[in-house]
Amino acid sequence: PQRSRSHADKLASQAAETNPKNIDLPQACGVGVRVIHASTASVPASSNNCDAPNANGVAMGDVIDTAVDTAVHQDQLVTLGIHPTRPDIGYGYIEFDKEANKNPGSVNKVLQFREKPNLEKAQEFVSAGNYYWNAGIFVWKASTIINAFKIFQTQLFDLFCANEQMYNGNDEKGFVLTAFQKCEDISIDFAIMEHAKNVSVVLADFDWSDLGTWGSLTDHLDKDSNNNAVVGSKVLMYNSKDCLVHVPSEKLVVLDGLESMIVVESDNILLVLKKENEQELKKYLKDVYAQFPNLG
Repeated sequence: PQRSRSHADKLASQAAETNPKNIDLPQACGVGVRVIHASTASVPASSNNCDAPNANGVAMGDVIDTAVDTAVHQDQLVTLGIHPTRPDIGYGYIEFDKEANKNPGSVNKVLQFREKPNLEKAQEFVSAGNYYWNAGIFVWKASTIINAFKIFQTQLFDLFCANEQMYNGNDEKGFVLTAFQKCEDISIDFAIMEHAKNVSVVLADFDWSDLGTWGSLTDHLDKDSNNNAVVGSKVLMYNSKDCLVHVPSEKLVVLDGLESMIVVESDNILLVLKKENEQELKKYLKDVYAQFPNLG
């Protein structure tokens, strides 16, 4: 509906005025579902990380339909699990019953969420067959997730959900900005999904990658003869291989003697790190914004 689209635009604008480094999925979700709930508690809502995923749209649509049906008719908190094509330390994993139906589109009870593993553990997960990649995509009814907030995250519930009268009115903007500044920095997995019992996973096998990881971005870019992936029209590379370079088109960059490195410029921040350390990037950025808050 047009009202929903316009309200989503307004919420996005409000969120942009806060410090975005302190906003995670639960906080944004808390605002979104409360607005939806003010209209109807039975409407399904979907949440996903903004930097993921990249997927085959047709196959993904079928899986989402199953997830919506499960969320609406069974009051489940539903997530998508992607069949792993390799041991990967860049993704979290979702564990379900080893004897469960593993056909694409099947729905299974989540046993537990597993954090990003080391390579040895990732190999164990893939070999076991009942650990799927956590796509960071969630589907639930507004009433179901709000109830989960009330049970497991009372502080976030009090901040975002307990004052329904503040939404859809003149005081909404100030209320949302204040709430975002007060809220805890926590992921939806830690906040809700690891505690709730009514959590299901819909299994999927469509082509997928989390574009929040630079390694996945590399998979989608053309490579030169030395396996370097370059985004930027003025990049010259010498004696370098297996690198990812992502810089603004107007930036002239000359690189020599690099191997398996990531070189990225974003928001006037130049990042140079080993590919093997790419999972540390979020930590590095937190340190940057902590020491240089004016960049936020």
